[in-house]
Amino acid sequence: MVIPALRAGIGREVSAVYSIVLHAAKGRAAPKSPLGEAIAYALNQEKALRVFLTDPKVAVDNNVSERALRIVALLRKNSLFVGHDEGGQNLAILLTIVSTCVLHGIEPRAYIADVIVRVNWPGVTVDELLPWNWKAPTA
Repeated sequence: MVIPALRAGIGREVSAVYSIVLHAAKGRAAPKSPLGEAIAYALNQEKALRVFLTDPKVAVDNNVSERALRIVALLRKNSLFVGHDEGGQNLAILLTIVSTCVLHGIEPRAYIADVIVRVNWPGVTVDELLPWNWKAPTA
């Protein structure tokens, strides 16, 4: 396969050069300076940073987690403008519902629109309306 071969070849070379540069820079930066602390951290994590070379299940980047954290940062910024404590609670509830829908592969707008209509129907239980049990209405 191409990906493991790239990781074993180019990845190993880049990792080796990275290690050489870090070891060379270690003596030049003051240990308590931000650069010195970053170098020490990278050298302490050197073994963990090389896991991607041998394990194809380990992602080369962390884009998935970065995307997830971006949502948290945007929420923090947007929460400044909710205007009232109750509005903040309502926003938190809505975002929890949306996140749960996304986690379960459900389109949030369709889910919320359906649940708002069906929530007071006779014979409909709360369990049926939970995102992980919800079934999209058929036409």
